[in-house]
Amino acid sequence: MKTFTTEFRRWTGNNILSIFIVFLFVPGSIFFMEPVQAQLGVSPTVTPYGGCAIDGNLLSRTPSSPPFSPDHGDFLPGEGTSGSGGYVFTLAGVPLDTSLAFHIIDGYGADDESIFTGGSKFNNDPNTWQWKQGKPPAKDDINNTLFFFSNDTLGNIWFVGSGDRKKTNGNTYLDFELLQNPLYQNADSTFTSLGPDGGRTIGDIAITIQYVNGGTDPQLFIHQWNSNGQGGFEYVLVTPSPGTFFLATNADSAVVVPYGAFGSNIYTESAFTEVACNMNDLVPGPYACLDIRTVIVKTKASQSINAALKDFVTPIQVDISSAPVISVNSETMCLGDTTLLTVNVLSGTGPFTYLWNTGDTTQSIEVSPDTTTIYSVVVTGINGCPSDPDTATVTILPLPACYISGPDTICPSGSYEFYGPDTLSSYSWMIYGAGTIIGDSSAQMVEVQGDGTCDSSFVLELFVIGPNGCSSECTKMVSLYDTLPPIITYVPDTLLLQCASTVPVASTDSITVTDNCAGSINIMVSDSMTIDSCPNQYNIIRTWTATDTCGNFSMATQLIMIFDSIAPVLYGVPADTGVCCADSIPLPANVTAIDSCDGNVSVVLTEVVSDSTNPFYMTLTRTWTASDTCGNVVIDSQVIEVNDTLYPAGGGMINISDQDDMVLYFRVAPNPFSSNANIEFSIRQDATVSLELYNYMGVKIKSVYQGKVFASTRVNIPVFAESSMESGVFLLVLKTIYGIETRRIVLSK
Repeated sequence: MKTFTTEFRRWTGNNILSIFIVFLFVPGSIFFMEPVQAQLGVSPTVTPYGGCAIDGNLLSRTPSSPPFSPDHGDFLPGEGTSGSGGYVFTLAGVPLDTSLAFHIIDGYGADDESIFTGGSKFNNDPNTWQWKQGKPPAKDDINNTLFFFSNDTLGNIWFVGSGDRKKTNGNTYLDFELLQNPLYQNADSTFTSLGPDGGRTIGDIAITIQYVNGGTDPQLFIHQWNSNGQGGFEYVLVTPSPGTFFLATNADSAVVVPYGAFGSNIYTESAFTEVACNMNDLVPGPYACLDIRTVIVKTKASQSINAALKDFVTPIQVDISSAPVISVNSETMCLGDTTLLTVNVLSGTGPFTYLWNTGDTTQSIEVSPDTTTIYSVVVTGINGCPSDPDTATVTILPLPACYISGPDTICPSGSYEFYGPDTLSSYSWMIYGAGTIIGDSSAQMVEVQGDGTCDSSFVLELFVIGPNGCSSECTKMVSLYDTLPPIITYVPDTLLLQCASTVPVASTDSITVTDNCAGSINIMVSDSMTIDSCPNQYNIIRTWTATDTCGNFSMATQLIMIFDSIAPVLYGVPADTGVCCADSIPLPANVTAIDSCDGNVSVVLTEVVSDSTNPFYMTLTRTWTASDTCGNVVIDSQVIEVNDTLYPAGGGMINISDQDDMVLYFRVAPNPFSSNANIEFSIRQDATVSLELYNYMGVKIKSVYQGKVFASTRVNIPVFAESSMESGVFLLVLKTIYGIETRRIVLSK
């Protein structure tokens, strides 16, 4: 390898210059050329395997002399040579990875269809460049360029490029311009650059290889696009850091070109050059971490930044990032849930550091926002280059409304329906406590049966899923509570009875009961009696008590009044008769008495003789009297007249009257009455009548009438309620010597 001093002297000597500092004058600026001498070496790239030998040769494992070895890789495979060095392109020049490696073929000579016009300059805004069809000078004519991007173990991005030229005479210049924004060649002979800073982007890199007098000793110039301090932009020459570049040409011999170049399969001496640059460490400073989007390979007339551009290869769009390329998952989640955001590193070399906008520094974070939220993260690789922020949107879906409609309180043994919200995707019911779900527990409506435990409760739980897949749950506490007593809807009416034997048996079936709550009703009945001296004259208060399962009860009563007002009936009382003499008087008849309440009662006979003057003229009255236990008395008599002048001998008897009925009628109206009533009666035979009013305890209230009444005479008598009389049943008793008749009347005030 020749030294920079030797090459510099040779270059100045040829230009008849002695010790002279070469400079390029541009209006407003002076640029001192500080080329870098060609430096053979191996770029420490991961691909190709073994690094890439920058040796002026295309084939891997060739040459193998120091500093190179058979384990070093290159652009093409070294067929027939031993060693492990890898390669990037096939022998036909086809890239193995078309996203990182590129082989561009340009026409040459008369077949070159596109060259720059004379007004297109290296430092101009690419939007002002123009091209045309034409033939470039042979020393500026490009046929092939192969370049690829790889990284080293420290994550630095390396650019490895190569180019050829048709002729090796004179000074020539080959540029690899690496742009951070797209540059396009247009069909109308123009270019379009999307660079925001004068057609480029601050930090863009131009790598220029200078061939001096044939190019046996190439030199390297590195320019970086920057502001010129006067409102414009220009390329500024910079000095690369040591160890960040390698440069070589085939200075000593021809190079085999399997894919062909300029119509041949070899490159003549100095016709092929290759370069490798560490894009992250090449130029220290704020623009060390570049993302490359366009590569354009071109030639120019000189090393001047205002040099006219010559031949070019169509700009190639690439996607190369010095920084990690990352992707973060966005999530859709339900309100209240927690989700995991993970940043995936798609390219780059680790170990990586992570920084989220939340301050977290792990690859994954758990988040639980309550509204839709955007999270961002930056990942920095081992080379110190941070990625572009990537964002993840966590979309929060609302939870479905959850509520349970239904009663807050139910009967302990009742069955009730409860409902969840309408039009949800799924329902699931659970119950805890004193209740049971009846039937389906996965529908909008659920039926619940209480277990019958009073003053208890259960909790009904509903889990729902809405149309968006989100779920909610809600609960409802329901009390099992009953404070309403049963309702007795039917009670027997008040009873007015003559005899104790006719009192109905106390029965729980005699009443009708309903209750607001389902469940058994316990019914009990009891009698309370007001006893009088007479066994068939007393009152019974019959009470029913109905109690539900929670101990609520109600009571109802029936009044049963027993008042024996009917006297016994005499059977066998003979009719009145007459006989001629005393010895013809018949023996007393066998008269019996039956009471409606007491049954057979004793009969007492009394005989009274009157009007006696002699045995042949007198009156014998036989009276039979029967009384029941309540003092109701029946009396009937037989009159036997002894008169021998009237009756023949022989003892024949005749009837003198017929007493089948005592009264013709006995009426009270109105009945019931509120203040007064009218009593109307008529008797069959003349008699003295007493009409008296009793209460049902047998206590006489007052005498209504007393006097002689003739047979068939209609008697009308008013009866007035006393102020002391309460509503109830009273008894009118009509008495004559022929018997007793009674009528019940009811006072309703």
